[in-house]
Amino acid sequence: MGSRGSNQGSLDIKGKSDSEICNKVTSALEQSDFPKMGTNKDKKYSDTIKDTNTDTQKWNFSSNSYPKEIVAKQNNDLLKHLGSILTGDKGAPMFLNKESIDLITLWFKTPEAAHDCISVILNAANDSRKEAMEQIGRHELYFEDCNNELKREITRKLRRYFNKMRTAKPGEIKNPRNYLYMTMRNTFDKWQNDILRAKKEEDSDNNKK
Repeated sequence: MGSRGSNQGSLDIKGKSDSEICNKVTSALEQSDFPKMGTNKDKKYSDTIKDTNTDTQKWNFSSNSYPKEIVAKQNNDLLKHLGSILTGDKGAPMFLNKESIDLITLWFKTPEAAHDCISVILNAANDSRKEAMEQIGRHELYFEDCNNELKREITRKLRRYFNKMRTAKPGEIKNPRNYLYMTMRNTFDKWQNDILRAKKEEDSDNNKK
């Protein structure tokens, strides 16, 4: 299959939305022995919106809201535990094992950058699958292969990619993000082609019997 340019979309790897989590917490509090808060019967709708906006402004998690040393500690903590957070997360790509995620966190300084790297890998997988479906009417890209061969291959290709980034001459790789996309896209394309070729050979052998 041919390779294409990187998709600039991003991946939301959270298992549940913030609203779902918020609703569950609210429900749990209402069923507890804590005294319930009063209603907003005497408040106008516009006043309620103002109060909500005021409360929301207090919840500012931007890095600009914290001293640099605190931001560094926050980033280090999130990166340190990213592998355990995403392992088993239904929203995370199943072909990325903990070793791959831990490897990614070694090479990126912020959680945003690490998530963007994962997004690039997912985009490459989705584009590869889409092209396969256009060509053969279905796809053979199995994320959960029985022997975890794909996961090990992704880890190996990631290490090769980071080694290339470290050893490349200045200006040799103009866009590291696109280079990662092409590396992963070629990996997924080859994976699918190998599966299809093996299946074709198996069917041919069965027909000869």
